[in-house]
Amino acid sequence: MFSSELFIVAVVGFVFLIAAPYVLYPIVLYFIPGISNRSKKKTDAFQPFVSVLIPAHNEARGIKTKIENTLELTYPHDKLEIIVCSDHSTDDTDKLVKQFKDRRIKLLRNERRLGKASTINKMVKEARGELVLLTDATSKLSPQAIEVLKNAFEDPQVGVATLRYRIRTASQAESDYWSFDTLVRKLEMKKNMLLGVHGAAFMVRKQLTPSLPPDTINDDFVIPLILRAQGHKILYLDSAEAVEDPTDSWRTIYRRLVRITQGNFQMYWRHRNLLNPKHGRVALAFGTRKLLKSLGPVWVLSLLLLASFNASEHTFGLIVAVSSWLAILTGLTGILLRNFGRSGPLPVRILAYGLMAQTAGVAGMIRALLSNGNPLWKRAPENEPLELDQPAMPPWHVLAIKRGLDIVGSTIGLVLASPIMLAVSLAIWKETGRPLVFRQQRVRYNALGQPINFTMYKFRTMVVDAEKGSGPVWASKEDPRITPLGNFLRKCRLDEIPQLANVFMGDMSLVGPRPERSHFVNMLEEQIPLYNDRVYRLKPGITGWAQINLDYDTSVESVRDKLFYDLTYAAHLYRLSSYLRIEFKILFSTVKVMITGKGAR
Repeated sequence: MFSSELFIVAVVGFVFLIAAPYVLYPIVLYFIPGISNRSKKKTDAFQPFVSVLIPAHNEARGIKTKIENTLELTYPHDKLEIIVCSDHSTDDTDKLVKQFKDRRIKLLRNERRLGKASTINKMVKEARGELVLLTDATSKLSPQAIEVLKNAFEDPQVGVATLRYRIRTASQAESDYWSFDTLVRKLEMKKNMLLGVHGAAFMVRKQLTPSLPPDTINDDFVIPLILRAQGHKILYLDSAEAVEDPTDSWRTIYRRLVRITQGNFQMYWRHRNLLNPKHGRVALAFGTRKLLKSLGPVWVLSLLLLASFNASEHTFGLIVAVSSWLAILTGLTGILLRNFGRSGPLPVRILAYGLMAQTAGVAGMIRALLSNGNPLWKRAPENEPLELDQPAMPPWHVLAIKRGLDIVGSTIGLVLASPIMLAVSLAIWKETGRPLVFRQQRVRYNALGQPINFTMYKFRTMVVDAEKGSGPVWASKEDPRITPLGNFLRKCRLDEIPQLANVFMGDMSLVGPRPERSHFVNMLEEQIPLYNDRVYRLKPGITGWAQINLDYDTSVESVRDKLFYDLTYAAHLYRLSSYLRIEFKILFSTVKVMITGKGAR
């Protein structure tokens, strides 16, 4: 397929990309001029008030030990407070925290699940300390941890400081990885290129701590990244440590790696401006150390396919292909034998862990691209009690397929509908002039069940400033505000076509409950039981089971009638076969409604 020279260049290129974060980046890092991290001599006079923040969700198994460990930290009692925020825990977490009578301990509780990012925001706002120490409920800190961390902040340029991280019962492969990671982090700190920390324990100046978007996944990297981009330094201190005992479940390890990868791509997109070379060291570390590393599965898979398809034509390709497949089979054998521990041959352990990590990377990348996945942080599934007070999350593969259909469908729809959109735009302009497209704030819910406002687009079907005097009101039958053309567009649902852009951007879905304005959402939540359950795990849709069976909303009673249809649709998402049947039935019925006008007003 390729000439020998081109094939070798391609193989070398992919090997270069694979090796860059692990070999080339540390080498380049070594030769970059360092900076001075020296500060004035530490004195006992610097004793800032410190707030230890512990986010917790169903941590009954270890929260008592965590608080006892925190109380044993060597720091003046009158300069320390401990805030535990229970994120709607359904086990004995709250009860165990309340057993401690120490006045320095404060318990906060989220009455509904908010997620780790919102929990951190809440604790930081509540904290009285000049410095805040964010630490996981599962980690154990060295007695001198606070003393070591707070000393770093005598340098006014320091924004974040973190401790050495160690996994007590790590496999040999995982232990070797963290040893290598520690060396790189130390070198990055000396070059002022350290961007992220480990969430087990890191200290931040409260006044600098950014408010995180509720769906933030990798908070322990986003917070330091933002501060480093603002010019503050991040220090890695190895004179104290944070230790964790991770779960032995390889399924849980895999899910954690998927989540981390998904969070990485979320972070790359939101902070993509930092990849601009003008940001110098930050761009180098962010692009090489993080982005190329996260794209590792792409390079590995590309190399494997390239070698496999050229194995019959090039001896070098045959060698690469055979070696790659042997490595995969060896790693797969280790996974099947669950050989991540210290027993068994070291190559098998390393390849098994590496294969699992690369597979998790692919899964995390797909979830990020499809905007699926729950930003809630969880304990290991085997330790997580059932939550029966809210709708369960549909299977991830159903949500992934649904998002895939949205992307493909909205893309095709925008292309095919472009002539119609042009004709409708000209007709609106001729009838009433501009604006042609109506923009309105609607509400959707993220995976945490939190309302988020987004801008929804529709062709304008009413007179300009239709609600200027009345405020938000539902449209009624024979509504005088609706123009003659607007009445036709509504009847054929052509006014909804611009919402295909909302679907492509991820704010809406092709099929789902009707999106509503916040004014009506607040009213309907109070008057209609289970109203939020219809959208708790779903994005609003252009069309839906309720929309094709009933008219536009005109009152609370009309919304109440639609609720049954919306809940029926949501119930079909828990099996792939039932989801696909109702999804395509709704889509085909929508086309029929657009042609005949039946079912729409």
